[in-house]
Amino acid sequence: MVSPKLIRQAIYEKLNVAGLTSLLPQGSASIFHQVAPAEGTYPLVTYSQQSGRTIKPFGYIHNGEDHAIADQLWLVKGVTRDSRSAPAEDIAAAVYELLSFADLAITGGRSLHVEHETDVAYATTEGDTQYRHHGALYRVRLIET
Repeated sequence: MVSPKLIRQAIYEKLNVAGLTSLLPQGSASIFHQVAPAEGTYPLVTYSQQSGRTIKPFGYIHNGEDHAIADQLWLVKGVTRDSRSAPAEDIAAAVYELLSFADLAITGGRSLHVEHETDVAYATTEGDTQYRHHGALYRVRLIET
């Protein structure tokens, strides 16, 4: 089984490019796995695994060996800390360009593709502070080698 940690690292590598980091005030230091620190500078990006499973298709043979397919769903979103959605929407658009149908470099697996599954947009409030979240769920599929 390919570790979710390896997939997480591969997603980070895809996100850590100028097309996205130029939209973030602290560049790649504004990309966080699961949760941003309380003192984080906004806008920022968070990404986290939402679900995952291993599929063992009957009789799937690759290079003479049985292989499983890892199938995981990841949430990747831009987050702003104000009433304006535009910065988070711009981040979501950049992420879409980077991840949709992307190949991931993963040790122990061969990426089939990353597929945009559905958009995500919502707002939360903490005290007097509003947070705007815009992004998507991305399905990651790979053949375990």
